[in-house]
Amino acid sequence: MSGSPGTSAAPRDTSLRSEPIRTMIVDDHALFRRGQQANLEALREGIRGAAPGMDAVAGAMEATGRWAVANPALAQLLFWRPVPGYQPSADAFAPARQIVDLLRSALADAAARGQVHPDAATDAGMELLSIMHFGIISQHLANDPGSDWDHGRYTRRHREILTLFISAYPPPA
Repeated sequence: MSGSPGTSAAPRDTSLRSEPIRTMIVDDHALFRRGQQANLEALREGIRGAAPGMDAVAGAMEATGRWAVANPALAQLLFWRPVPGYQPSADAFAPARQIVDLLRSALADAAARGQVHPDAATDAGMELLSIMHFGIISQHLANDPGSDWDHGRYTRRHREILTLFISAYPPPA
């Protein structure tokens, strides 16, 4: 009995840390995988409609941003990890790895075309681009969720991050 001297009863865990609840919410990683796969398809579509290099990077990032704005609850699961202790399986996370590989390849193409420094395609470059991109997405989802991509207080400025990114990784002289 809780509160009795010398005894203690463990409180029942009703938070999202509870394994049955966590498993129920993420449906054994299937929801996470479907979300990442849909995000990957959006990115591929954004690349497909653009010229190689920074145009492909811009198209890919805008497409994934639009996807996140159109799918806010799923975007939060993918990008914010709101379920304490949840770790996606390797299979569920596989599309996210493909996204990183495709973006890195597009940045390498941009470097080969003299649009950015080759360091833009390094881990440090990818981290900076991710911080900038998901910063806008996070601001939108948290503070302007009722707006669409084109009219959002934060998302309408998305194109500016590529200018800032290029200034961080200017093409070699």
